[in-house]
Amino acid sequence: MPRVFSIEMLGEQPTDEMYDDEDYDPFLAAPDAFQYLPAPDLGGPKGPVRVAVHPSQAGKIDNGPTAYERFSGRKEHVDEWAIKAEAEAARFAVAMTELGAARAYIRYDGGNDEGFAWFDHCVMKDGSKRDADDLAAALERAGLTPGMQTWGGRSPTRNALDDLVAGMWAVQLLGQGYGTGEYVMYGALWVDLESGIATDDPNPAPVVKNITLKAQ
Repeated sequence: MPRVFSIEMLGEQPTDEMYDDEDYDPFLAAPDAFQYLPAPDLGGPKGPVRVAVHPSQAGKIDNGPTAYERFSGRKEHVDEWAIKAEAEAARFAVAMTELGAARAYIRYDGGNDEGFAWFDHCVMKDGSKRDADDLAAALERAGLTPGMQTWGGRSPTRNALDDLVAGMWAVQLLGQGYGTGEYVMYGALWVDLESGIATDDPNPAPVVKNITLKAQ
Protein backbone atom coordinates (compact mmCIF):
# COMPACT_ATOMS: atom_id res chain seq x y z
CA MET A 1 0.00 0.00 0.00
CA PRO A 2 1.29 3.48 -0.70
CA ARG A 3 2.61 5.15 2.43
CA VAL A 4 2.34 8.90 2.11
CA PHE A 5 3.67 11.87 4.10
CA SER A 6 3.04 15.59 3.79
CA ILE A 7 3.53 18.41 6.26
CA GLU A 8 -0.26 18.89 6.40
CA MET A 9 -0.57 15.46 8.02
CA LEU A 10 1.17 16.83 11.09
CA GLY A 11 -1.50 19.51 11.48
CA GLU A 12 1.06 22.29 11.43
CA GLN A 13 2.66 24.67 8.95
CA PRO A 14 6.37 25.42 8.65
CA THR A 15 7.44 28.70 10.24
CA ASP A 16 9.50 31.38 8.55
CA GLU A 17 12.43 30.36 10.74
CA MET A 18 12.20 26.83 9.40
CA TYR A 19 12.27 28.04 5.81
CA ASP A 20 15.25 30.25 6.62
CA ASP A 21 17.16 27.16 7.67
CA GLU A 22 18.92 25.88 4.54
CA ASP A 23 18.89 22.36 6.00
CA TYR A 24 15.13 22.31 6.58
CA ASP A 25 13.29 19.72 4.52
CA PRO A 26 9.47 19.76 4.87
CA PHE A 27 9.29 16.28 3.35
CA LEU A 28 11.79 14.61 5.68
CA ALA A 29 9.97 12.27 8.06
CA ALA A 30 10.42 8.99 9.89
CA PRO A 31 8.63 5.92 8.44
CA ASP A 32 6.00 5.89 11.20
CA ALA A 33 4.86 9.39 10.15
CA PHE A 34 3.71 8.07 6.79
CA GLN A 35 0.03 7.25 6.43
CA TYR A 36 -1.75 4.72 4.25
CA LEU A 37 -3.42 6.06 1.13
CA PRO A 38 -5.38 3.62 -1.07
CA ALA A 39 -3.94 3.18 -4.56
CA PRO A 40 -7.19 4.44 -6.22
CA ASP A 41 -6.87 7.70 -4.26
CA LEU A 42 -3.28 8.06 -5.40
CA GLY A 43 -4.22 7.82 -9.07
CA GLY A 44 -4.97 4.21 -9.97
CA PRO A 45 -8.18 2.39 -10.88
CA LYS A 46 -10.65 1.34 -8.17
CA GLY A 47 -11.09 -2.34 -8.92
CA PRO A 48 -8.72 -5.28 -9.14
CA VAL A 49 -5.77 -4.44 -11.36
CA ARG A 50 -4.32 -6.78 -13.96
CA VAL A 51 -1.14 -6.23 -15.95
CA ALA A 52 -0.21 -7.88 -19.22
CA VAL A 53 1.79 -11.06 -18.63
CA HIS A 54 1.73 -12.10 -22.29
CA PRO A 55 2.54 -9.75 -25.20
CA SER A 56 -0.82 -10.49 -26.84
CA GLN A 57 -2.54 -8.77 -23.89
CA ALA A 58 -0.76 -5.43 -24.39
CA GLY A 59 -3.22 -2.61 -24.94
CA LYS A 60 -6.23 -4.86 -24.31
CA ILE A 61 -6.58 -4.92 -20.51
CA ASP A 62 -9.17 -2.53 -19.09
CA ASN A 63 -8.87 -1.99 -15.34
CA GLY A 64 -11.50 0.74 -15.29
CA PRO A 65 -11.00 4.50 -14.98
CA THR A 66 -8.04 5.98 -13.15
CA ALA A 67 -8.45 8.77 -10.60
CA TYR A 68 -7.67 11.31 -13.34
CA GLU A 69 -10.34 9.84 -15.60
CA ARG A 70 -12.90 9.75 -12.80
CA PHE A 71 -12.19 13.39 -11.98
CA SER A 72 -11.95 14.77 -15.51
CA GLY A 73 -14.47 12.55 -17.25
CA ARG A 74 -11.95 12.06 -20.04
CA LYS A 75 -9.99 9.03 -21.10
CA GLU A 76 -6.24 9.23 -20.56
CA HIS A 77 -4.23 9.12 -23.77
CA VAL A 78 -2.06 6.02 -24.11
CA ASP A 79 0.82 6.68 -26.45
CA GLU A 80 2.61 4.24 -28.73
CA TRP A 81 5.63 4.02 -26.43
CA ALA A 82 3.45 2.89 -23.50
CA ILE A 83 1.89 0.09 -25.57
CA LYS A 84 5.35 -1.10 -26.64
CA ALA A 85 6.60 -0.93 -23.05
CA GLU A 86 3.58 -2.90 -21.85
CA ALA A 87 4.29 -5.62 -24.44
CA GLU A 88 7.97 -5.63 -23.50
CA ALA A 89 7.17 -6.01 -19.79
CA ALA A 90 4.85 -8.89 -20.71
CA ARG A 91 7.61 -10.54 -22.72
CA PHE A 92 9.81 -10.39 -19.63
CA ALA A 93 6.95 -11.87 -17.56
CA VAL A 94 6.79 -14.85 -19.93
CA ALA A 95 10.55 -15.34 -19.66
CA MET A 96 10.43 -15.17 -15.87
CA THR A 97 7.65 -17.76 -15.81
CA GLU A 98 9.71 -20.04 -18.03
CA LEU A 99 12.51 -19.80 -15.46
CA GLY A 100 10.09 -20.97 -12.77
CA ALA A 101 9.07 -17.61 -11.25
CA ALA A 102 5.59 -17.33 -9.76
CA ARG A 103 5.43 -13.76 -8.41
CA ALA A 104 7.38 -10.54 -8.87
CA TYR A 105 7.95 -7.95 -6.13
CA ILE A 106 8.25 -4.29 -7.15
CA ARG A 107 9.18 -1.37 -4.90
CA TYR A 108 8.39 2.27 -5.58
CA ASP A 109 8.81 5.72 -4.05
CA GLY A 110 8.73 9.36 -5.04
CA GLY A 111 6.57 12.41 -4.60
CA ASN A 112 5.60 15.78 -6.04
CA ASP A 113 4.05 14.29 -9.19
CA GLU A 114 6.95 11.96 -9.88
CA GLY A 115 7.19 8.26 -9.05
CA PHE A 116 9.99 5.75 -9.42
CA ALA A 117 9.80 1.96 -9.38
CA TRP A 118 12.40 -0.77 -9.33
CA PHE A 119 12.39 -4.56 -9.47
CA ASP A 120 13.26 -6.05 -6.09
CA HIS A 121 12.95 -9.84 -6.42
CA CYS A 122 10.79 -12.68 -7.63
CA VAL A 123 9.50 -15.74 -5.77
CA MET A 124 9.97 -19.02 -7.58
CA LYS A 125 7.39 -21.79 -7.72
CA ASP A 126 9.46 -23.78 -5.22
CA GLY A 127 9.29 -20.88 -2.72
CA SER A 128 12.85 -19.67 -3.18
CA LYS A 129 13.72 -16.08 -4.07
CA ARG A 130 15.86 -14.50 -6.76
CA ASP A 131 16.92 -10.90 -6.43
CA ALA A 132 16.87 -8.62 -9.44
CA ASP A 133 20.56 -9.04 -10.29
CA ASP A 134 20.41 -12.83 -10.14
CA LEU A 135 17.20 -12.89 -12.16
CA ALA A 136 18.65 -10.61 -14.83
CA ALA A 137 21.71 -12.84 -15.16
CA ALA A 138 19.47 -15.89 -15.60
CA LEU A 139 17.37 -14.09 -18.20
CA GLU A 140 20.51 -13.10 -20.09
CA ARG A 141 21.74 -16.68 -20.06
CA ALA A 142 18.36 -17.64 -21.53
CA GLY A 143 18.99 -15.14 -24.34
CA LEU A 144 16.57 -12.41 -23.28
CA THR A 145 17.47 -8.82 -24.11
CA PRO A 146 15.15 -5.79 -24.24
CA GLY A 147 13.77 -4.61 -27.52
CA MET A 148 13.52 -1.03 -26.28
CA GLN A 149 15.95 1.50 -24.91
CA THR A 150 16.82 1.24 -21.22
CA TRP A 151 18.78 3.51 -18.92
CA GLY A 152 21.30 3.13 -16.12
CA GLY A 153 24.73 1.65 -15.67
CA ARG A 154 23.77 -2.01 -15.55
CA SER A 155 23.25 -4.44 -18.39
CA PRO A 156 20.29 -3.71 -20.72
CA THR A 157 18.38 -6.72 -19.34
CA ARG A 158 18.93 -5.64 -15.74
CA ASN A 159 17.96 -2.06 -16.60
CA ALA A 160 14.79 -3.31 -18.28
CA LEU A 161 13.60 -4.96 -15.07
CA ASP A 162 13.50 -1.49 -13.51
CA ASP A 163 12.76 0.81 -16.45
CA LEU A 164 10.23 -1.26 -18.36
CA VAL A 165 8.87 -4.01 -16.11
CA ALA A 166 8.69 -2.31 -12.70
CA GLY A 167 7.87 1.10 -14.14
CA MET A 168 5.03 -0.15 -16.33
CA TRP A 169 3.43 -2.29 -13.62
CA ALA A 170 3.60 0.48 -11.02
CA VAL A 171 1.87 2.92 -13.37
CA GLN A 172 -0.94 0.46 -14.06
CA LEU A 173 -1.62 0.01 -10.35
CA LEU A 174 -0.99 3.55 -9.12
CA GLY A 175 -1.60 5.80 -12.13
CA GLN A 176 0.64 8.05 -14.17
CA GLY A 177 3.17 9.87 -11.99
CA TYR A 178 1.83 7.96 -8.95
CA GLY A 179 -0.31 10.87 -7.81
CA THR A 180 -0.64 14.63 -8.06
CA GLY A 181 -0.04 15.96 -4.55
CA GLU A 182 2.70 17.68 -2.62
CA TYR A 183 3.88 14.69 -0.66
CA VAL A 184 6.46 11.92 -0.56
CA MET A 185 5.56 8.26 -0.58
CA TYR A 186 6.90 4.71 -0.73
CA GLY A 187 5.45 1.24 -1.10
CA ALA A 188 5.65 -2.09 -2.88
CA LEU A 189 3.46 -4.33 -5.00
CA TRP A 190 3.17 -7.96 -6.03
CA VAL A 191 2.42 -9.22 -9.53
CA ASP A 192 1.20 -12.77 -10.02
CA LEU A 193 2.96 -13.88 -13.19
CA GLU A 194 0.23 -16.36 -14.14
CA SER A 195 -2.92 -14.27 -13.65
CA GLY A 196 -1.36 -10.82 -14.01
CA ILE A 197 -3.12 -9.61 -10.84
CA ALA A 198 -1.22 -6.71 -9.24
CA THR A 199 -1.74 -6.01 -5.54
CA ASP A 200 -0.09 -3.62 -3.13
CA ASP A 201 1.91 -5.07 -0.27
CA PRO A 202 -0.18 -4.23 2.83
CA ASN A 203 2.88 -3.69 5.01
CA PRO A 204 5.94 -2.72 2.95
CA ALA A 205 9.31 -2.26 4.58
CA PRO A 206 10.52 1.37 4.45
CA VAL A 207 13.01 0.77 1.64
CA VAL A 208 13.56 3.82 -0.58
CA LYS A 209 15.94 4.98 -3.30
CA ASN A 210 14.70 8.39 -4.43
CA ILE A 211 13.49 9.98 -1.20
CA THR A 212 15.12 10.29 2.21
CA LEU A 213 13.61 8.96 5.43
CA LYS A 214 14.37 10.49 8.80
CA ALA A 215 16.20 8.15 11.16
CA GLN A 216 14.21 7.17 14.23
